[in-house]
Amino acid sequence: AHGPRTAWRRSGVLLMLAALTLAGCYRVARPADLEEPVRVVITSNDARLVRAQAYLQQAVAEALVEKLGWRVSPTGSARLALTLQMERIDAVGTTPNRDIPSRWSITLRGQALLTARRGNLYSGYQGTGYANGLTGVPGIAGKPGTVSQESYDETAALHDAAQNAALTISAWLEGATAAWPATPPAAPAPAPAPAP
Repeated sequence: AHGPRTAWRRSGVLLMLAALTLAGCYRVARPADLEEPVRVVITSNDARLVRAQAYLQQAVAEALVEKLGWRVSPTGSARLALTLQMERIDAVGTTPNRDIPSRWSITLRGQALLTARRGNLYSGYQGTGYANGLTGVPGIAGKPGTVSQESYDETAALHDAAQNAALTISAWLEGATAAWPATPPAAPAPAPAPAP
């Protein structure tokens, strides 16, 4: 019971605990408030996987609320525009003695542009999720009304990729908005009316 897998699991658990402990300690101050609602829109979608846009848009909106405390609204005056490039799907593992992929990675990537009264910010993003290979559940794959293991794994991997992309975007926004002044700049005073 003490093989290489057990050692990897233990070291993985220790790394995860260390990351969680440190992640809770890094923030000194609350993230900058946007002071206006933001809408999350996809301006370009070149993804082949049909759920990619919906998963990404939802994950980013949730991350803005949960991680930054921002208000998200479909009619927000600030706008976070996301482009979604064609996802990258790569084999990351093969079965022993055969060259058949047993594990896949799905990577979502693109650009993010925040346009707000407090300033404009631009950056790239990416997030990756992992799925098992063709390990369908016997008797379920292809049966009407059921979900095969392959499609579940792809759905979960795509969801994880969107979540990881959203975390990347929220971390970038948190860091970039930290340089903003405590209060937004005042609007310029209107020009005086010309004398009659």
